[in-house]
Amino acid sequence: MTMAEQANLRLIDPVRDAAAIAEMWNESDGEWPGTWNSGVPTTARDIRDWHEKEEYTAVFVWAEGDKIGGYCSLVYDKDDGEALYLALLNVSPRFQGRSIGRRLLVRSVEMAIEDKKYHLDLDTWSGNVKAMAPYKRTGFFWDAGGWPIMRNYMPAILEMPCTRYFFDRHDWYASLERQIDQRPDDETWEGLRVFTYRFTAGGTPASDGAAGSGGDEAESAGDREELTVRVDRESRHVTAVETAELSASATVDDIEPVRGGQTVLRWKLENRKDVPADVALTAKESGDLSIDYHCRKTLGPGETVSLEAPVSISAKAESVDVKKTAPRVRTSIRWDDLPIDLATGIRPRVEMSLSIDPGEITLAPGAPRPVRVTLQSQLAEDVEAQVRVTASDGLSVDRSARSVAVPARGFGGFETVLEADRPGVYGLTLSGRLEREGKAVDLADAKHAVFALAPGGILYHQDGAVRFENEIFRATLEAEGGQLKISDRATGRHLGTEGGRPIPPKWPSEYSESDFKLKAEGDGHEVVLTASYAPRKAAGLVFSRIIRLNAGPVITVEHTLENTGFDPRTTRLYQFVTNGGPNQATLALPLREGILKDRCSERPVPDDHDFKMGDSYAETWGAFEMPHGTMGVLWPDGLDEVEWNGFEFQSVSVETTCAPQSRVSFGALRLRVGDGGWRGVRRLWRRVRGEPPGESEPTPRILETFEASIDPPLAVVSGDETDLRFRIAQWRSRKASGTVSFVMPDGWRCDPPWVSFSDIDWRQPFYGSVRLSTSRPPGVYTGRMVLDSGERGAEVELPLVRLTDGSAVEIDEVESGGHVESGGHRVYTIRNQRLEIDVAPSFLGSVSAIRDAGGECNHLASAFPEPEAFGWSYPWYGGLQPEIVLDRLSWTESLEDERFVAEPVSYRARGLEWTGLRQRAALTKDASRGLTLELDTLTLGGGPVIKLVWRLLNESDAHRRLRGGWHLFLKPDCEMVDTVLFSADSERKQRPWYVEQDGGHWAAAANPRTGRTFILVAPGSGVRMDSWGDAGGHLKLMRGHEVAARGVCEETAYLVLAGSREEARQYAVLKDL
Repeated sequence: MTMAEQANLRLIDPVRDAAAIAEMWNESDGEWPGTWNSGVPTTARDIRDWHEKEEYTAVFVWAEGDKIGGYCSLVYDKDDGEALYLALLNVSPRFQGRSIGRRLLVRSVEMAIEDKKYHLDLDTWSGNVKAMAPYKRTGFFWDAGGWPIMRNYMPAILEMPCTRYFFDRHDWYASLERQIDQRPDDETWEGLRVFTYRFTAGGTPASDGAAGSGGDEAESAGDREELTVRVDRESRHVTAVETAELSASATVDDIEPVRGGQTVLRWKLENRKDVPADVALTAKESGDLSIDYHCRKTLGPGETVSLEAPVSISAKAESVDVKKTAPRVRTSIRWDDLPIDLATGIRPRVEMSLSIDPGEITLAPGAPRPVRVTLQSQLAEDVEAQVRVTASDGLSVDRSARSVAVPARGFGGFETVLEADRPGVYGLTLSGRLEREGKAVDLADAKHAVFALAPGGILYHQDGAVRFENEIFRATLEAEGGQLKISDRATGRHLGTEGGRPIPPKWPSEYSESDFKLKAEGDGHEVVLTASYAPRKAAGLVFSRIIRLNAGPVITVEHTLENTGFDPRTTRLYQFVTNGGPNQATLALPLREGILKDRCSERPVPDDHDFKMGDSYAETWGAFEMPHGTMGVLWPDGLDEVEWNGFEFQSVSVETTCAPQSRVSFGALRLRVGDGGWRGVRRLWRRVRGEPPGESEPTPRILETFEASIDPPLAVVSGDETDLRFRIAQWRSRKASGTVSFVMPDGWRCDPPWVSFSDIDWRQPFYGSVRLSTSRPPGVYTGRMVLDSGERGAEVELPLVRLTDGSAVEIDEVESGGHVESGGHRVYTIRNQRLEIDVAPSFLGSVSAIRDAGGECNHLASAFPEPEAFGWSYPWYGGLQPEIVLDRLSWTESLEDERFVAEPVSYRARGLEWTGLRQRAALTKDASRGLTLELDTLTLGGGPVIKLVWRLLNESDAHRRLRGGWHLFLKPDCEMVDTVLFSADSERKQRPWYVEQDGGHWAAAANPRTGRTFILVAPGSGVRMDSWGDAGGHLKLMRGHEVAARGVCEETAYLVLAGSREEARQYAVLKDL
């Protein structure tokens, strides 16, 4: 690399370079699968935050002036202490084609050498065609496996004393020969899986697949120099080297021998010099291998010698994860004065393993359960295995001994039945024996904890990890990282993982890579799990995670940091909670505008810095909903960052300093696990906050990620035309542009018919308005808002409501049932040109009749003018009958003897002039004294809608609670024999028995012969279908009310007399009026 190139390639300055690096990533957006930014441009702040929270060995950039064209970050590999890990590499498209990527990779190799690391690793994706060539040309090999892991052993090769003669004269990059193809490097040599490095310089130039040659012109074949080094993939170490003066290799006959046996290690040594060479060789094992071999020889000129020695594999050897380095035999050779270090990997196989399915067994006490035992053989021959199943006292097994035939390198098994006679944790041991070569071989015991869980009980057991179970979930606290893994107990399906650790750095972290010390304590009602770790890099600190569990769905997680050292320690707490997989989870979050809910696979929430600050949340909870359960998170106040994405919840606390000889605690995080969805999580949050939900509290609005809404939420035309305000929102950080079109039903017009919007995101929605006009009569109609953007489309129903034709509303006062002075009633009739509504204040404040204009038929069932017996009740007044509930008083007695005074009333709401009658009574019963009840009965000209208002005024200095509402006794078209009651999800025909059933926001009563239908709609909930058996089907709205001292509370409902069931259903939209 030239001096100028070295000046361009430098270490990062995260503050000075932040803007330029952000520009580089934005330019490179399309170079990454699915894009790098996901539609949200990277900012300088993103770059600074990123590098503040993560810890790198080094970060290099390629800089030219104020531009940065390349980026490369390196960290220590948490899984391999001999490796340096290349975390991220990028070259801006503007700078590609100038070998900047190659220079960054070569500098990474040099950095690995400086850090005394043996190899350099990186991850990539199999379709990364553009990068595969520079990777392979700079010494990376694609390690065969599911995910492309690239390994580069140039740091080790360049540091071998026996290769220095070559690299002192030749550039390693120019002399390395590679076949460049888009496939794993899966080579076998002498029975080993190897990566072969071949270097040539001088002589005939390299073949077309080579990375380069050592000179500009061809030289004679006699001047050609070659060097070959082979790396054993199992040991991740050089296992053979061929130079101009020597060849040394270490191979093994069987790289996967069965434990308890032997294999043979073979060395081949060749002296290529024309003088003798003194060679000393020593072999040393690691892991469950055993070898004792030393040899000294003098090799004559050109002499080749082969040596061998047995390697014994322990009978207790355990299988080694294929992702980890295999146990190896290290060969140390002294060739004259030249040291050569080789290694050969041997991955022992267990001759046969025993396992049980399910792996975590939970029984119901007294109920037998079958389980399956599986044997897997690694032997080359068929065998007969003897298996014993041993259970502790209280746990029974149907057969304790079995003989199982297992084919060569195959599977065998059987089913057995377990039963526990009482709750508890029991031990189950699987033991096996087989005969091999005339000798008995005992298999490793497989020990399992069997839980017998009583309904509503809790159990826990510690054996390495800690397993806890209740009726709802199973939680496993693992030593590695001290993480808590949670699954649904019934199905065993994963719900999520919770963890926490001090930062910085967020990644890589000593805490997440190390084993915590675990402890479990329980008293029968609660179990407390503790995971503690003392970091090596911060002497004197002890970090602890305290997890509290019981028989319920709530898990409480607390964290402490204890400083026993001499210096103060400043840190933040990072916590995370994952879900069971974004492909099956939905996320719900409580924003100020409503509940945002979307599939996790859709990147469901904004992910920029402003949203992470938490100001957009109305409440501090969130929920991942999955088919097998919900993982809810309640986070503490005062966090510095809160982030939700499709995979997990993450939070970062404010900075906290722990003084010497002290301890600090962080706010508790709660999980709610199990059924109930986001509503169950929200109920818990409100209870924790001391905010029990009220009976009449409206459900928050559900927000779509991309949505259109109108304000107010119902398009009401008060005359012939009105303005409609609308809002287009996208709850993402990336911007969207498009159009919204208004599709109108016949007789309706929208001006303009469509509107365009641009660059909306979660911070900047689009607001607009259109003009609606209609010539249709009063009723409910349906239009559509059609959204179209580059990313997605959406279609939203647009309810269009015309409730009046502008006709006048008149109120008449008459006397009925005799003169008022002699026991008659003063009745007020409200006429709106479509309906006539009789209000009788002295008849329990009821509405006694609803008639069609000019008609005689009363659509209400009423006893007016004298109370009667009705069904089970006497006295019964009927009609639209108000009620308040008072202790020890009947349902009518609480308002009997109360004096209602009536007066005409008119007021405007949502552009509508409601006119009718207000009844008012100062309540006089002992339990209701100090309260005043107002009942408004209102309507609009020419429409079928009656507005009912039940209002309670508190004239005392005490907070009061009262239950009240209406009974609506209905007789559409003067018939109630066969009335059909129905709601959004239920229908009930008339039967002789009494039934009351919740309808939610609305319920209706229909005359099945004529179709005339009453529908009662309430903005809150609490509307009920009230079947009185042979006395007909009726409706009811009753709810608990709270009214503050000197305060007011009210309930509004809408009663509509529609011509059919279908028309009545359309009026359900009045809940949003």
